[in-house]
Amino acid sequence: MKSILLAAFGDLRRTWQQLVLVNLLSGAIGIIVTAPLVAGLLGLFLAFAGDQVLSDVEIAEFVASPLGFVAIATAATVWLGLLLVTFSLATIVGFGATEGRRVTYLDALRFAIARSRSLLRLALRILGLTACCVAPLLVAAGAADLVLLREHDINYYIAVRPPEFVRALWIVGAVGGVCGLVLLRALAVRSMALPIVLFEGVGAPEALRRSRSMRSAARSIFGLLLGWAALVLGLSTAGSWVVARVGGLLLAASDFTFKVDVVVLAFTLVLAALDDMVSDFVAHALLPLGLVRLYRSLSTAAVVPPELERAAAMDESSGWRVPRPWIVPGAIVGAGGVLMAGWFVSQ
Repeated sequence: MKSILLAAFGDLRRTWQQLVLVNLLSGAIGIIVTAPLVAGLLGLFLAFAGDQVLSDVEIAEFVASPLGFVAIATAATVWLGLLLVTFSLATIVGFGATEGRRVTYLDALRFAIARSRSLLRLALRILGLTACCVAPLLVAAGAADLVLLREHDINYYIAVRPPEFVRALWIVGAVGGVCGLVLLRALAVRSMALPIVLFEGVGAPEALRRSRSMRSAARSIFGLLLGWAALVLGLSTAGSWVVARVGGLLLAASDFTFKVDVVVLAFTLVLAALDDMVSDFVAHALLPLGLVRLYRSLSTAAVVPPELERAAAMDESSGWRVPRPWIVPGAIVGAGGVLMAGWFVSQ
């Protein structure tokens, strides 16, 4: 697993420019499309519910109702779709890097759009799997509420914490832990489905079947996740230590005047923000690159799709090569416009 993470880190070093553009484009799509769509759908479902949903009990009753379940499932589908698109774009860029090809963000977007139907079906199947694994938890929570928590309002139980409330928490927590482990293993076994859909040209059902047939996929993905988490945690800790050290040294070297201290504090805050951005970017980029490397080590059916074969070699184009340069800034400007419009509407 160490070799896979090192190879993924090398891919990140060679493709980070395009991955930055992928993140910017995905964030803009989330603001322009996903956030208004989710908000509009939830508002529509609440309008169908009739009465205003304001209190904790009303919110719980709405979520537990069939309409509330459909609303949550619809919002989860849209959110999962955006997450899958973002992950897919980084995966496609990483796959090109394993072949010595510089796949741009636009190449990856076109490639993902061409397989959007299979990706949507895969997202729906993953959502259905998640719902099946979470259903026992909902049943346990409903049963605990009916048997143990019917005498008082939920606010009373939260404030007083009587023994029956503690027992209900233990029951729900135990069932939730089991459901979480089952879901984690189910997703690990199916972890290779996304690269199979993208790079082997098969549909979602066949991709899930092939992923389950990879006997070592689950164990390998757990190892990848542990190594990824350790690496990201180490980088984040090291960055935080450097920021704190630099800030301390600057304050110690200053003459303790108010203006100098303000400048030093502002510089330290900017440095901390940059460290947070870099850590977040590495965390989001390294995992799909590691998944690609793991997929290449486990699958013998991977072939370079014709769309990626046409991409330029790594040493033939600049890392910041931006085809259709208006797309990324246009998407960012559009996202800003949506945020401003939302602010004016809220006022």
